[in-house]
Amino acid sequence: MFSERIRMLRKESGLTQAQVAQEIGLSGRGYQDLELGATPRGDTLSAIADFYGVSIDWLMGRTDVREVNNGALPAPEHQIMLEAEVDVPEGTEDLLRRVISAALAAEGVDLPCEINVLLTDDEGIHQVNREMRQVDRPTDVLSFPMFDLKPGETPEEAAVREIWEELHVERQQIEILGPLDRMVHFTGTVYPLLGRMDALALPNLKLNEDEVEEVFTVPLEFFLSCPGKQYTYYMSPDNLEELPSPLADYIRHYRQKYVTPAWCYSGHTIWGMTARAVNKFLNFLRSEA
Repeated sequence: MFSERIRMLRKESGLTQAQVAQEIGLSGRGYQDLELGATPRGDTLSAIADFYGVSIDWLMGRTDVREVNNGALPAPEHQIMLEAEVDVPEGTEDLLRRVISAALAAEGVDLPCEINVLLTDDEGIHQVNREMRQVDRPTDVLSFPMFDLKPGETPEEAAVREIWEELHVERQQIEILGPLDRMVHFTGTVYPLLGRMDALALPNLKLNEDEVEEVFTVPLEFFLSCPGKQYTYYMSPDNLEELPSPLADYIRHYRQKYVTPAWCYSGHTIWGMTARAVNKFLNFLRSEA
């Protein structure tokens, strides 16, 4: 489904595979593999969705609603990401998706969550343990929580709690309007929430200096009248001296390309995940206009 839809989008846009690959930060071969059925990485999936202005759920075939938000704030859905480092029997990935979906439904999990499944062997588990947990052996279970919700707490409640802890804004001064479309990053999935705060709270903010350095506001008219400029940056490994020689030599020239919108306002630069969240909000406003 994913490969069919990105091929359809590319042809509708009149673009070549090389042109799309350049826009989303992939090599030509890397993009070709996606149209041939390869599973996309999370950051690649998000880049494609942002580039075409469609939802991730539509790209992955989980909904027939193509537009981001479809003119309304969507209910968040679970995302199941599978990656195989070893050969697996045909149909294994589809079976895993069905099993995971059934387990989430049986447990009554209604919070938006991302499930990442890595199909590997003892050698792969040993490597992950060594790099991520400082455990120099393979083990039977790996668990890496992506976010911290208190027992029984919804994402909306967690957002309100965080605003109180970081800015000292009272609950009655905050209105959560709903979720925006999710954003996938190589560090995990981000579920931005759209909210409104009482203007009277602004003069009385008390910053938690351990977590917040500064707060500033930007008029909505600025974003509507000033389209964000697209910037490209690269990430490269910075610990080559810690790696064995053959591996270090192999990845010495590795660079991962990322594209981010950015705005400059009153001495502040708004970029990265924050800018992408702003973009999604602006897309929602335009769809409502």
